Amino acid sequence: MADVLRGPGEVAEDDASDAVLALYARLRELLDVSFVPTVFRMLALHESYLTAVVDALAATSAPRRAARARACVALAAGVATRLDPPPLDAGTDGPRVAALLDRYNVANPSGLLVLTALATGLEPARGVLEPPLPPRAGRSLNDDVLACHGGFTVPGLWRELAHGWPALAEQAWSEIRALAEAPAFGAGRAELIALAAGAIGPGELPAPPAEVERIVAWFARAIPSMVLEIECLRLALSRGSG
Repeated sequence: MADVLRGPGEVAEDDASDAVLALYARLRELLDVSFVPTVFRMLALHESYLTAVVDALAATSAPRRAARARACVALAAGVATRLDPPPLDAGTDGPRVAALLDRYNVANPSGLLVLTALATGLEPARGVLEPPLPPRAGRSLNDDVLACHGGFTVPGLWRELAHGWPALAEQAWSEIRALAEAPAFGAGRAELIALAAGAIGPGELPAPPAEVERIVAWFARAIPSMVLEIECLRLALSRGSG
């Protein structure tokens, strides 16, 4: 997984200094995740800011964050039901794919709360899975995922899915591409962002310096998109395996 989750502008876990490794360990504990989400691997290039984020996050209310993260997943699951994705059949790999989706939608809702708070006052990123999506035009899967998510980076879920199950990833991405064109997708994302906004109060996390504003603004838009994408894929996978 470390090789797959080694993108440009990131500090992979097995490349990190001792100081960054300590920050990563604290993040895994604070967010109750098994891996370090992409946004924090990018912020690790700005170690002093990541340190301030982790310190401030440690001082926020863990029960409040956990309750709001669960509410975000429940909201996204409801939006997925309304979007009504077609079945996705992973065959005998279904349990492994389901576990991958579960892992990301433990990490993503927690990240959503943090990034929504960090991005307060920033201009929202544009072109992140917003219709009309650019034509596929012969791009590879990862290149098309990148283009449709605004050209910033490929979300970790799609990197892992394309690496482990390339044929399934193509089908899954085709379904998500179609669902993202529906008005209900954008409306659901807006609901998620609004729900996440109340979890961590203003001033509880540090404002981003200019050099990391683009990272924060993009992830504040991309993470709620991924929460919805994954809930759609979980529902599609449950229908395909039934």
